[in-house]
Amino acid sequence: MSLDRSTSSGSARQGRAALIIASLVGIPVAVLLTWPQAFGAQRLPGIAQLIAFRAPLALVLLVVAIVATGAFLLFRRQAQVLACIAAGIAIAALAASAGNAGVSASVSSMPRAR
Repeated sequence: MSLDRSTSSGSARQGRAALIIASLVGIPVAVLLTWPQAFGAQRLPGIAQLIAFRAPLALVLLVVAIVATGAFLLFRRQAQVLACIAAGIAIAALAASAGNAGVSASVSSMPRAR
């Protein structure tokens, strides 16, 4: 069984492009969910409700990251483009989950105003 280098190189190039596109879409979404003030979106109706529920949002994003990691592991041999998209989603979801968990932990440890 011979491996054609041009096919594997093209597949790697497509996978890399898919990872970059998934990251370019996923990272701004992760920033929006973690720090909506960066986009001035803190007062939008849907975003305002998500901010109020940071801890459940962090858990949901963690589950998304775990499922995307499983999809990456499942598709990494057969469909490299899908695997790279899943990897980009997993990275962005894990970053957003960690950010929301950190904000939620820091807000819950702050002293209450009297």
